Amino acid sequence: MKKIIYFIFCVFFSLTMCSCGAPQKNDSYSSDPVLLGDIKTIEEVELTCVAHNDNINYNAWLNAINGNMGYFNFYESTNSLYTNNRIKVYTPVGNNFEVSLLNGNDEIVYTTIPNVNGICYLFPNWSSYSYNVLVKYYDSYLKEFKEEKFNVINELKLNINTNKIEKEEIDLMFVVDTTASMGDELSYLKNEITDVIERVTSFNNCNVNISILLYKDKEEIYETLYSDFTNDVNEQVKFLENKIAYGGGDYEECVDVAIEEAASKNWSLNSTKVLIHIADAPAHDEDINKWYKAVLKLSGMGIQMITVASSGVNKKTEYLFRAMTLITNGTYVAITNHSNIGDEHIDSSNSSDLVVEYLDNCLVRIINGYHSGRTYDPIPIN
Repeated sequence: MKKIIYFIFCVFFSLTMCSCGAPQKNDSYSSDPVLLGDIKTIEEVELTCVAHNDNINYNAWLNAINGNMGYFNFYESTNSLYTNNRIKVYTPVGNNFEVSLLNGNDEIVYTTIPNVNGICYLFPNWSSYSYNVLVKYYDSYLKEFKEEKFNVINELKLNINTNKIEKEEIDLMFVVDTTASMGDELSYLKNEITDVIERVTSFNNCNVNISILLYKDKEEIYETLYSDFTNDVNEQVKFLENKIAYGGGDYEECVDVAIEEAASKNWSLNSTKVLIHIADAPAHDEDINKWYKAVLKLSGMGIQMITVASSGVNKKTEYLFRAMTLITNGTYVAITNHSNIGDEHIDSSNSSDLVVEYLDNCLVRIINGYHSGRTYDPIPIN
């Protein structure tokens, strides 16, 4: 699958457009608007990426956030998202379990939902030898809801007899930064969304609902624009037509507002829920805690994040994106320079042993894995 763009446009864009991802950008709008519907076919190229599942490689994540040699130890100390403590919980596959972290007063701190394989993670924001966990589920034999409390050190494996409940459909929400530096990624989304959705639908043989939430920053043309869930991908393509990648005077954007709004939308009850966040900048420092709380809401709804980090991402942003994604049992995807599209992309930490793949293939295989519970290997670029 190909991303179709003007080669001349890309050269002009990279030379003249002031990137939102550049910390030195001033508060004025110094970039021309990019109209998503104005891009035509001259050269076919593809975005490339590597994908991190930091829950599967959790020891590497701990090494990155701890110790003097950790890539993210400074950011962990200044903007901690409490991912240095983790409880892993295994529940029976396919049932509607809720797993909650309790504080010392047996009050619920936050809740998460196991993935299709019955695995979920809790990240306490305090250190303790053991933690109390509350599990809620429907006992299909007794025909009643039950609650059980467990004291857990690191890991909990539940042996409960319940019926398996299959997910009936897939909900996909694209949450996209639309400030000036995101022109390439927005163009990619417009050109590729139809093919990605068709491949996911065909592979899983189920209904796929798509929604799109665009955002910028405070005091912009808009903070957010939203197109609600529909299984008509053409409707979402029309929504994207002529939308403008513009503005974003400072580096940070209103990510917290966008994620909070995403959690409030009409997600289906019995579906695989995936939020694909495409961005190159974090929330403002004073709003990071709001962003974190919004991500906890996503976790409590069983929404897994795929965060696609675009050009302009710095190490602080990488830390925040990866930690937020980790909390939702999701996957961090970093666009690489192999495609030679757009501005410079930094190498994500601990990525030297990862397979470089095309972004469309990456998104399809991750979404398919979230729904089926199977692991699909990345296909290396040519």
